Amino acid sequence: MPTSSHDLPNLITYKPEEGLLSDKFIIITGATDGIGKALVSSCAQQGAELLLIAKDEKKLNSLTENLSNTSDVQHQIYVIDFSIAGETDYIKFAEFIAEKNKPIDSLILNAGYMEALQSIRNYQLELWLRTITVNQHAPFMVAKCCIPLLEM
Repeated sequence: MPTSSHDLPNLITYKPEEGLLSDKFIIITGATDGIGKALVSSCAQQGAELLLIAKDEKKLNSLTENLSNTSDVQHQIYVIDFSIAGETDYIKFAEFIAEKNKPIDSLILNAGYMEALQSIRNYQLELWLRTITVNQHAPFMVAKCCIPLLEM
């Protein structure tokens, strides 16, 4: 349904009701920077239980430590570098997520990679493969691993 210009003021001033995401389990990839970090903060403020996924364990630990100061919910982390992850890494992730045996309410596939904007003529194969791996292959594999819990 298209949004009219009359709805814009309501959207700008929208404030979700407190606890809107209580009892929700949300997975966020690319959780430690930019949009992912903002999503983590917003979802945690609304009471969601989060599984934060990123490649930098130190940043993930720091993020969950900060969340513990503002949230009573126990959030979890999972470290994986999508640029080099192989079949074994995704099998381990699938096993990890299956152990949760908990329905996933939202899966936010936010992780991404962009080294530089350049013409196709100048793209080096290694850079192209890394970009495609992180931006297309990884979201597909993460979603595939999560299907059983998304269908609960």
